[in-house]
This record gives sequence, structure tokens and C-alpha cells, in this order.
Amino acid sequence: MSLSFLLASASPRRREVCRLLGIRFRTVQHRFHELSVDSRRFRPGRYVETVARGKALSVAPLHPDAVVIAADTIVVARGLIIGKPRDTADARRILGILSGSVHRVYTGMCLAWERFGVQACSHEVSVVHARPLSEREIDALAHKHLDKAGAYTMQERQDRFVTRIDRKSTRLN
Repeated sequence: MSLSFLLASASPRRREVCRLLGIRFRTVQHRFHELSVDSRRFRPGRYVETVARGKALSVAPLHPDAVVIAADTIVVARGLIIGKPRDTADARRILGILSGSVHRVYTGMCLAWERFGVQACSHEVSVVHARPLSEREIDALAHKHLDKAGAYTMQERQDRFVTRIDRKSTRLN
């Protein structure tokens, strides 16, 4: 029996990571409503694990022989949990909050294999140092990453928004 992997995400970055790890996978759309999880009920790490688990478990019963991979990312700054911006105006607001800040990026991951009742979830925290942005820079960035938590991406070096990243912790549940 060869293992079949399903990525429950449409994220180009998540696809790229799986490819870099040498994982052969197919992409499927999860059926989990992320806003159904009340972020106020959880610490940030547990929150992203819960959402990632929800995504994985929304797919796993439909593909019991496949290992389902799911993930979720949030940004925490000034005590606020920040997800994806609703629109460009919201992206400007978010980038204004993050400008010049030291904030945390939480990514939760979950693997589910329905056939064997396997679920393994964990999260990682990165401490991100962002440089101050001018209003003009915020306007230029605001439309670029509407599909990313925090309205920015660390992978795009040309943005030069992130000056340093420190890996904080990883844990497996």
C-alpha cells in the first residue's frame, strides 16, 4: 500500500512547502468554516491547532485511506489575533498595527488519517520584527497579500517589511 497525501489548502505557499519536503500530494478544498472557532476561547497556539484540526477532519472521512495535511496561521500583536484582511482598507489597518512592531506568527498543523484514527497536531511560533512603514509603503503593500494572515508574507524579500525572525517553539499533541 502506498501512502496518499492530501493537502487541505489552496495556499500556494503550503503547496510549495510540501513540494520542498518531497511530499507527493493532491490538493483538496476543506469544508471547515474557520470563523466557527471562537478565538477568545483559546490561547493562540491551541487556536491554530483547533482550526487546522477542523480543516483536516472535514476532509479525512471523505478520503479514509489518505493522510490529510492541514494548517492555519494567525498573527498576534498588541493582544489582538489578526487573520486575513477582509479588504484593502482592513489590510491598511492591520499593516498600521504591525508597522514597527515585534509580533508573533502562529502556524498550526494537523495530520489526520481516518482509516487508522490518527490525528497529530502541533504549532510553531515565530517572533517577527517588523520595521516601521510609511503611509505610502502601507498603501503599496495593502493590496498585495489579502489572502495572508497579517496582510503580509515573510517569503517576499522585496517587501523588506520583516527585519528578523526568531523561532520560538514547536510542540506536538
